[in-house]
Amino acid sequence: MLRTLALALLGLCLTQAARSEETEPLECPQCGTWAIHMASPSGYIGDEMVVSATQVSLPGCGQFDAEVQNSQITMEGPHRSYKLTLALRPTSWTPLCEVEERSTLKMEATISVGYLADGSLGEFSVYNDKSPQAVYSAMAWNYARYSPCDSGAAYGSSACLELANARLIKTLAYESVSVFSGKKSGSQFNAARFAAAVFDFCLIRERESGLGGWPTVWALSCQHERLQTKLNELRVWNDCRFKSKSSTCKPVDERFDKSPKQDR
Repeated sequence: MLRTLALALLGLCLTQAARSEETEPLECPQCGTWAIHMASPSGYIGDEMVVSATQVSLPGCGQFDAEVQNSQITMEGPHRSYKLTLALRPTSWTPLCEVEERSTLKMEATISVGYLADGSLGEFSVYNDKSPQAVYSAMAWNYARYSPCDSGAAYGSSACLELANARLIKTLAYESVSVFSGKKSGSQFNAARFAAAVFDFCLIRERESGLGGWPTVWALSCQHERLQTKLNELRVWNDCRFKSKSSTCKPVDERFDKSPKQDR
């Protein structure tokens, strides 16, 4: 029985490899909408960069006309990895990616397999002529090719939750600014401080939740639940103040559920 199972698995691997070899290389591996799950500066996590064959839009960096100057393909097992160098000519830019008139920035991109799909995971770094260090870098997923949320693995699950939590933190920050701006609310709520405190708690709570990257996955999940709960509380409080105009509406604070983890 074990021999039959081993032969079946070998056949499956050979079939997948053959299918990958039969697949043509991506014509434009860097193209698409990329959801950023790691970035430097880190404030752009959760944002999206958009790349076409001739243009690049980087959140917090600018808009650029793009030209591929060099590209190469290597095989990593049954999958392909693409390395590209692009010249970026700015049409609009921020101080972070400022460039002298008639000059260009350089982008290095490595587009690789994200679990099952070639071209689904990208690493992007932008350089100017003044420093060997990247002025802007991002690791991002092309969800049209493969979603890390579907991977069932720790790294993909972490990426999925990092994106979701970054977007929740930004929503919570924007909505709290809108609620508190110009008003004596009686609350000292700070979205960034709250998110950091929650994550510190969740990391400690989940430190023994599995091996490898799984404790981080569970910590991110723990943080996600508390961020969503706090956002709901903020909205309820805002509705109470402006719709019912009751003086008994409870202001939002930075307290959160600190109950120990439950057996899974």
